Amino acid sequence: MNALDIQEKLYKAIDGPTEMQEIRRLMNKLKKLDENIVVEGLLSVFFDDSRGEKKFKDQTMAGGLLIKLMPKYDRNLREDILRSLDNWNLSVEELPWYLAEKVGRDEVLREVESIAESSLSEVARKTLDTYVYWLNPTDTEHFKKVMTKRWNNSLKG
Repeated sequence: MNALDIQEKLYKAIDGPTEMQEIRRLMNKLKKLDENIVVEGLLSVFFDDSRGEKKFKDQTMAGGLLIKLMPKYDRNLREDILRSLDNWNLSVEELPWYLAEKVGRDEVLREVESIAESSLSEVARKTLDTYVYWLNPTDTEHFKKVMTKRWNNSLKG
C-alpha cells in the first residue's frame, strides 16, 4: 500500500455505510506499514482540494488517525505547512497538534512565524493565524489529553 492508496481507502471508508468500522479496519492496516508512507498518505488529505465539502470530514478522520497512530515525522515542516495553507479546514485542530507533538510546539510556531514574513494571500495569512490559535490554548497539556482521549475512544484498536 502506498500513500495514494491510503488516501483513497480513507475516502472510500468515509463515503461508505459503515464509516467508523472501515476507518478502524484501515487503522489496523496502517499500523503494519512504514510510518513514512502512513504520514505521507494521511497528510495528503490536508493538501487535496478534490473533495469539496467533504474535506472537513476527510481531514478530521485523517487527523484522528495521525493523533491515534502518532507515526514518526521526518518531513520538511515548512513545506507541509505551506502545502496546507490553501486547503486545510481550519476547524480541524488535529493537524497543528500532530505536527507540534512530533517536532515541538515552539518549532511549529517558529516556522509559521517565518512563513508569515513572506508575501501571502489573505487566505494563507488566516491559515497561519489559525495554526497559532490552535497551538496557544491556556492549558496545553489538558488540551492534548482531551484530544488524545477523544481519538482513543473513537478509534479503539
